Amino acid sequence: MRITLCIVFIISSLSSFAFQNGINTFVYHRFGDDRFPSTNIATAAFEAHLKHLKAEGYKLVTAGEAKALLAQEIDSKIAAITIDDGYKSFFKNGLPLLQKYGFSATLYINTETVGSADYMSWEEIKAAEKAGIEIGNHSHSHAYFLNESNPTEAFETDLEHSIDLFKKYLGHSPKTFAFPYGEWQSEFTAILKSHGIEMAFAQNSGVANKQSNILALPRFPMNEHYGDLKDFKSKLAMKPLVASNLKTNTNSSFPEISFQLEANSIQKSQLQCFIQGNECELAQSGDNVTAKGKKALSARRTLFTFTAPDTNGNWHWFSYLWIMPEVQ
Repeated sequence: MRITLCIVFIISSLSSFAFQNGINTFVYHRFGDDRFPSTNIATAAFEAHLKHLKAEGYKLVTAGEAKALLAQEIDSKIAAITIDDGYKSFFKNGLPLLQKYGFSATLYINTETVGSADYMSWEEIKAAEKAGIEIGNHSHSHAYFLNESNPTEAFETDLEHSIDLFKKYLGHSPKTFAFPYGEWQSEFTAILKSHGIEMAFAQNSGVANKQSNILALPRFPMNEHYGDLKDFKSKLAMKPLVASNLKTNTNSSFPEISFQLEANSIQKSQLQCFIQGNECELAQSGDNVTAKGKKALSARRTLFTFTAPDTNGNWHWFSYLWIMPEVQ
């Protein structure tokens, strides 16, 4: 079954996390456009995020810069801001604030919609790039590739089309990618590598670190529901959570996973589990953890999140995304 394959691919990429500082990456979509609360951030809230980053001495890096840093031990305050889809509200409301605080970001463009409706034009994208914004690839069609009869062929054809358009209008093709809806499988990452893509983001929340899959990195979403300054500060302070030998029961419609916690400084008795639209039953035996939902999944995408404090009071986080392509 295709659902089984999706689960295996997702889990295999998230099976090991280094106990170290990482790069806390945030994803935004619209700015000051309250028609869409789930993907919008108020301009005042976004400025509060930037003001806090500046006041706390954070270095804001682009996705491309983050790639090199993730291969090292990170001992300084580093964060990254990414923006998906290329809405005009970013150019009008988001970009001026980044410039005001002297920060850069990475803007992920799905090339099919450029210049239409609420989307930036190629001229605006080039102006943003000239202003110091890194441009990333967000596919051409922003499609549900897992629902195609041949997902890998559809994904590669779409990717090649987007690359051609980037070369035509920008003179180069981006080296970073963001998966539409965060949906991917391991064959997709191999295709990205074969076309010169060096890093990519999925849609599971968490802290990118040395052991993360460089072609399926986590990001924290920011919007009107989860984007006030208190929430931003808590995500900015998060550390990676070490989880290994991650397995799942793929023969049941009920979500169930098991893994091992490896960092001795994690207070394992305070591990918490959250499942979107479900309740989590957590069982622990030493370092071994089993977590399962109390009811069957019904959503196309369900995020499983685990958090725990360490002995110094820092909170650690990882999550993975369970995808059921048959759900429209």
